[in-house]
Amino acid sequence: ETETTLSAFLCACLAKMGIKACAFSIDDFYMSIKERKKVMKKYPLNPFYDMNLVPRGMPGTHRTALLYKTLKNAKSGLSFIVPSFDKSARGGMGEIFGESKMEPHDIIIFEGWCVGVPPESPEEIVRICKKNRITLRKIDPQLRHIKDVLENAEKYQKIWKLIDFFIMMKFSRPRMHFEWRWEQEKKLKEKTGQGMSKREVEMFVRIFLPLTYLCYEKIRPDALLEIGKGHKIQTMTLLRS
Repeated sequence: ETETTLSAFLCACLAKMGIKACAFSIDDFYMSIKERKKVMKKYPLNPFYDMNLVPRGMPGTHRTALLYKTLKNAKSGLSFIVPSFDKSARGGMGEIFGESKMEPHDIIIFEGWCVGVPPESPEEIVRICKKNRITLRKIDPQLRHIKDVLENAEKYQKIWKLIDFFIMMKFSRPRMHFEWRWEQEKKLKEKTGQGMSKREVEMFVRIFLPLTYLCYEKIRPDALLEIGKGHKIQTMTLLRS
C-alpha cells in the first residue's frame, strides 16, 4: 500500500536522523466481527454498514475509545497499546488477533482511510458527490443511510484534534481508487487464498467514494501529495510550514 510504503520510508529516514518513529493505522483499531455485526443490526438495510458489502471501514466500525487512549498516551510520551487486525480472517471479514505494547517514540505516524473525516450535512455530501460524478443516490436513494455515517463521524472529532501535522494523499484520477484496491486484494488472495472478487471490490470502492471525496474537499491538510500511476507522487504541496 502506498500509505504503508510511505510510512516505512519516513520511519527509516527519521531513524537515520536519530529520531525514534513508528507507524500504525486506523485499520488496526477495527472492532471485532461480533461488534461489527451489532453495528449492522443497529442500521438494518444500510449499505454502508452491510457487512456483506462492506465488512469494515466506515466511521462507527472502529474502537474509538482505545484509539483515543492510544494516541493520547503516545502524544504524552507514555507507552501505548496498538492492536493487530487480520483482514483476511473470517473469510475476509477480518478479526482482531492480539495487541502490542509500544514504548514512547519521538514521532508517531498515524495513517489510514477516513482519518480526519469531518462532520457534514447530507446536503453537502450530495453536492460534493454531484460535483465529482459519484452516484450516491444509487447507493442510498432517499439519503437516509448516509446520515448514520455522518453522525458516527462526529465521534471521531476529538481524535483528529490530537493530530499535529496532517498529510493528505489524493489520487490524480477517480478510477485509481478501484485499481489500487484491486491490486491490494489480488496480493491478499495470493498470500492467503481469501479475498473479494473484482465485482465485490467494485461495489466496495463505490460505497467508500462519497466519504473519500468529502475528505478531499473538506479537510484542510498541512501537506498534500497527489498520487499518480505506479503509486508515484506526482506533486507535493506544503500548505503549512
